[in-house]
Formats: sequence, structure tokens, C-alpha cells
Amino acid sequence: MLAIARERIDAAGLTNIDLVESDAESLSVDAHSFDAVLCRWGLMFMPDLDGVMREMHRALKPGGHFATAVWSVADKVPMCGLARDAIRHITGIVPPPNAPDPIKLADTSILERAFANAGFRDVTIERQIVTFEFPSADAFADFRGQIGGTRAMLSKMPGEVARQVRDAVVTSAQEFAVDGGVVRLSNETICFGARA
Repeated sequence: MLAIARERIDAAGLTNIDLVESDAESLSVDAHSFDAVLCRWGLMFMPDLDGVMREMHRALKPGGHFATAVWSVADKVPMCGLARDAIRHITGIVPPPNAPDPIKLADTSILERAFANAGFRDVTIERQIVTFEFPSADAFADFRGQIGGTRAMLSKMPGEVARQVRDAVVTSAQEFAVDGGVVRLSNETICFGARA
């Protein structure tokens, strides 16, 4: 992500941006050194949500803004739900309650509480639809098989079971096919804003 950000910064001719890699749970940045913090579809993977939120608050200048997006419930996020459902149906595997999960923060009260506990104020919530397109159901299955928890799960399965899961993902994705096979997935994301 930092390499892509550097390419975009250079292409835009910007010279006032520093890129720093740091663990979100223990940010290596000065206190009150940022005007804004953005986090898109990342908080749900943080084991210590309250700790991350405290770090974000610490990094912001007083009155600074924090904006984040998380995914809604599985049936409103086929981007995540199709592979998840296929894995559960074929293998019977259900992740443990504390496992990283893209829909872990679909219950807005969890993140609202974390904002409040960290000292944020003026929390706002807005739901939006994000649409992803893939040239085919196979292309979607290939993409899902290469990212996050799906990749990890598939890598642990016997080859035949992994093929069954992939086939189930393809079949499910075909239900979203339009315009000559293009798969169009509309997903609900929940956007939060707050001030330090």
C-alpha cells in the first residue's frame, strides 16, 4: 500500500507527505501530530479495537477528524459473504468468535462504544453502497481465493475440498451476473466520522 501511495504522491508532484509504516495498535507517531485519520475496512481486523482507537485519538490534534468504513452484515456484503457461505456450507467450519472477521463491526454499537471510550465526540454514521465488478464469476472466485481469510482457509484444505469451495463461489457469484457475465456486487459499508 505504501508503494502505491508513493507512486500516486510522486505522480501528483506532492512534496509535503511522509509515509510511515507502523502497527496500528502501537503507532510510532508523535501525539497530536495529525489533522485527520482515515481507515477503510481495517478496524474489524484489529484484535484490540479499544487500544487502536486510543492510539488514533492520541495521534490526532484536538478537534482533528477520524473517518472509517466497516462492512455491514454478511447478507448485505456479497463481496465477503459468498466465499464465507461456501466455506461454511461445504466444510462446516465456523471461525471462533474472536477471529478476524470482515463483518465483525456490522453492529454499529461496538464501534460507537469504542469511539466514546477513546474520547472521540460528534460521532456520525452513514450507510453507503459500494459496487465491485468482475469480468466473470470465475474472476470473482479467483480474486476471493487470493485475499484474506479465504486464502488462508483454502490453503489448509485438501485440493478436492478447495475446488468444491471455489465451484460453490462461482455458482453463487453467477447469481449476480449481468451484461454478458459481468459480476456486479453491491455491498453495504458503514461510514463513521468523529472528532478528537
